[in-house]
Amino acid sequence: MLREMLMSGAENVRRALSPTDDWLPIAILQTDIGPVPVFVGSDDWIGGVLHAIELTSATAIGMALTVWMGHDPTLQPSLDPGAEEHLFIWVADKSEQQGWSARIVRPDPRGEQSPPSLEPWTRAEQIEPGGHVQALVDALSG
Repeated sequence: MLREMLMSGAENVRRALSPTDDWLPIAILQTDIGPVPVFVGSDDWIGGVLHAIELTSATAIGMALTVWMGHDPTLQPSLDPGAEEHLFIWVADKSEQQGWSARIVRPDPRGEQSPPSLEPWTRAEQIEPGGHVQALVDALSG
């Protein structure tokens, strides 16, 4: 449910973007009362999401954020000239994590002023647990 909500939301937001606009990161928590959105625009977004998980006793989380994906494993994506901009969706509960990405295609800024488009979603083969992501999973109830 969280995945579908985030994917359809990403498409709805896409239609309102200018060619250079970005998707703002968002988290949605699954709680006993239903989904609860958490906007993650602050510098300490991980702390804010952890606090929201604790307050709501969330059992699952979904996030959408823009990432750069490189092709050269020896370089950070920001330094890889072949890196591509993707919209990444991650969903998790205590037992499972899944991710999907769609490459963002931006129109030529000198031409048509249409919004960016998303290529078809592909499922990530594996999600590397650890760091901030693992802290969010560990904080979930259930």
